[in-house]
Amino acid sequence: MPADKPALAMRDIASFQAAYAPPDEGVAAALLPAAGRSHEAEARIDARAAHLVQAIRARVGGVEDFLHAYALSTKEGLALMVLAEALLRVPDAGTADRLIEDKLKAGDWAHHDARTAALLVSASAWTLGITARVIHASETPEGIVEALVRRLGLPAVRAATRQAMRLLGSHFVLGQTIEEALARARSHHEYLYSFDMLGEGARTADDAERYFDSYANAIAAIGKTAGNVALPKRPGISVKLSALHPRYEPLSRARVLKELVPKLLELARMAKGHALNFTVDAEEADRLELSLAVIAAVLRDPSLAGWDGFGLAVQAYQKRAAAVIDWIAQAAQALDRRLMVRLVKGAYWDTEIKRAQERGLADYPVFTRKAMTDLCYLDCVRKLLAARPRLYPQFATHNALTVASVIEAAGGTNGYEFQRLHGMGEALYHALIADLPELICRVYAPVYRQITLSALDQPARITLADALIAYNSVLAAFRDYLAHYNHGRGIVFIGHSQGASILIKLLKDQVDAKPAMRHQLVSALLLGGNVTVRKGRSTGGDFDHIPLCGSSMQTGCVVAYSSFTAKPPSNSQFGRTTSDAGVSLLAPHNISPKIAIACVNPAAPAGGQTRLDPYVPSLFLQFLAAGAAPQVGTPWVSFPAEYTASCKSSGNATWLQVTHTSGSLDQRPLLGQLVDPALGLHILDVNIALGNLVQLVRDEAGAYRG
Repeated sequence: MPADKPALAMRDIASFQAAYAPPDEGVAAALLPAAGRSHEAEARIDARAAHLVQAIRARVGGVEDFLHAYALSTKEGLALMVLAEALLRVPDAGTADRLIEDKLKAGDWAHHDARTAALLVSASAWTLGITARVIHASETPEGIVEALVRRLGLPAVRAATRQAMRLLGSHFVLGQTIEEALARARSHHEYLYSFDMLGEGARTADDAERYFDSYANAIAAIGKTAGNVALPKRPGISVKLSALHPRYEPLSRARVLKELVPKLLELARMAKGHALNFTVDAEEADRLELSLAVIAAVLRDPSLAGWDGFGLAVQAYQKRAAAVIDWIAQAAQALDRRLMVRLVKGAYWDTEIKRAQERGLADYPVFTRKAMTDLCYLDCVRKLLAARPRLYPQFATHNALTVASVIEAAGGTNGYEFQRLHGMGEALYHALIADLPELICRVYAPVYRQITLSALDQPARITLADALIAYNSVLAAFRDYLAHYNHGRGIVFIGHSQGASILIKLLKDQVDAKPAMRHQLVSALLLGGNVTVRKGRSTGGDFDHIPLCGSSMQTGCVVAYSSFTAKPPSNSQFGRTTSDAGVSLLAPHNISPKIAIACVNPAAPAGGQTRLDPYVPSLFLQFLAAGAAPQVGTPWVSFPAEYTASCKSSGNATWLQVTHTSGSLDQRPLLGQLVDPALGLHILDVNIALGNLVQLVRDEAGAYRG
């Protein structure tokens, strides 16, 4: 460190320790005694909350009214949110068509009680209701309206739906770049802003470096426009630790502390240079101790002394939330500086529950009852307010009752701020600031840029450079795996659809021409990706040396197919040498008459017609025709002795022919109802033969080990 930095004379920051998953009953018993209020306080809270709710109801419109009408507690709301998120990640029109069809037909748009006068809600309810009727698998289009929609086609429906999704997206994302976000933020002087670059968890060192550069550039851009006001009334940025390191996990603790701490420290120094608010976002419960260890290591650095902008987020649904606040307060005391604390309800509930169940834990690290999360949140509110001015509380909430409770507990509006998500809680805080102009509210503003936004409208605009973004990420992950984790073991590659196209290029470039790598190849399952070979041979198309698998005991080979219930039509996106499927940039097709699409029957690699062993998520059953889907209580459903498969060829088409073999007395639903003429059974390529694929890889792995 530079010699002119003052040495810190302070107590050290203690390591964090708290019970991981105590039972709710014990937590409730500890929190309830302090939760009581006087009747007068309860009355003031109720009055303020009621006033805010009335103001919200008087002002809500547009997107907020739309979201209120289609709440996440309804299947329509869930379908919209799933579709909105998924469409941002779909690069080809065919897949978008299928996605929109599947999601819209699950919603009860036609029966929505559209009592609201908001144009967006009423128009959407009417349009989506008609659309759902037209594309519902169990109905035949009829009448003038149906004929009109049939003439327009699903692409027109897709375009209209995308427009609605784009409206939702712009409502929740402040800008695609930090410059765009800053420009939009300048029109709202009543709020402070904390910008979130929405970095996903890094999978490779290249990912982490890219996210680091994104954070660094954003800090510089925010700092240039931050003005001269002092902290805490300055803009800020949120940083995600898992975006800055590809192995941000407890098992890699030593590596993380060695490699991540310097990166986070460098970003913190940049933020200090501009006197910004710099918040470290919360991660899953498994990473809590690691996160606090990284934060403690950064906070100890003398270069950050005298800066009150460092902060971290605490999730109240975690049972250790109160202990985390105690730790932060102790750290601030030891450092003799103020720290900022953003208190949120939580963001990874489903993941936390699933992980605890997978491990067979006796209890969960998060609360499973909303009432417990609310109780813990208010307990954390009291702790944070009591720790002022050593801590600067930032209460993130869109709940009128919670807002009123915080103001009552604080005794006013000094020494803390509220936070809301961009696109959420606008009516609430508009009313609150009108009543309390001195109150500080900060907007948590996502900044997100995705290549597929433009690709949704014009797939032809995707360039090779664009496609290589995805490929280079996979390539970097593969190289990292070989360097640190493979240790010479055999490798099974698995990819479907566009994933298969990425693996075709990866195998071409990294395996096919390298004998040592081919020796490590156990098998490559490249499904629904149009692998090519020379006619009558097992190589000579995409690969010169890697053959198609000819038996269940062969290794170093490829299993490839696209499944159909009939010959792929001329416009099929799979199974023909003329097919595109949106992946030709990475794996250009040779449409020579000497080239054919590869097909290996996973149930009989040597050839012939054999019984399939399908395993399908029970969720898929809801997309079958009305009345065809049984109610099941398991996450997976098998279909023994119902389907057979064999490889077929005709003209330039080669496909895995899937045939239903059960008799008329078989009452099981037909998976063939999920067929799309141009896609075949593409959505089920893996599931239709999942049991066979698992057994095949098991046999190949045994043969590889010898």
